[in-house]
Amino acid sequence: MKKLIVLVLVVLSGLWLFRSKAEIEVKAREASSAKSALSLPAPRAAVTAIPPIVTKPQFQRAVVLGEKVLHTKKELGEYHALLASSTILQESQTRLLDLKESAHGAEAESARMQTVDYLNAALAWKENPQREGVIKAITQILDRPVSDLRAPLELKRSLAGDAMELYWVLYKHEPTRADDIYDRAPREQQRLFRFATKLVKQNKSKGGN
Repeated sequence: MKKLIVLVLVVLSGLWLFRSKAEIEVKAREASSAKSALSLPAPRAAVTAIPPIVTKPQFQRAVVLGEKVLHTKKELGEYHALLASSTILQESQTRLLDLKESAHGAEAESARMQTVDYLNAALAWKENPQREGVIKAITQILDRPVSDLRAPLELKRSLAGDAMELYWVLYKHEPTRADDIYDRAPREQQRLFRFATKLVKQNKSKGGN
């Protein structure tokens, strides 16, 4: 997401996802370690190329318009239509729930990052007629404990980053709904969510969005 501040998320040693120093490094993320703590992956770097293999034309167009700072009246109308698209929403949810081996890799991770950005924009638009659907899609993704997934470790790391960023998005726009998810989440998942919550509050205290 464009305005996502750099997440430096520190978790206690022994966190299920990172059990050794060798497991700390995540592609496109930097992590630091200390004797009593391990770092979770920072947000993925912005990607300008849109992988055609894992995305569709409508979604690609939404990404392009989302990267523009200023829109013409026509472009804004088009962008809003894309943010309200049930087709793109379903595609986005499917992509973020994908556990296949093919879901991990540079192209797939780039597409998921762009998908989180898309959901952030769709939720930020208060008049979005699909807004409740966006919240439900994010909720379904966040209600899935990453620690319980039967997936390659590298993919689980990436999905943990997705979960943190999505919770950041939801808490920023709908804190009460985010709190509901937190209350029913497993303890390991709550740790991820707590850091995202803290960062939203820190960002707001500094005058951020």
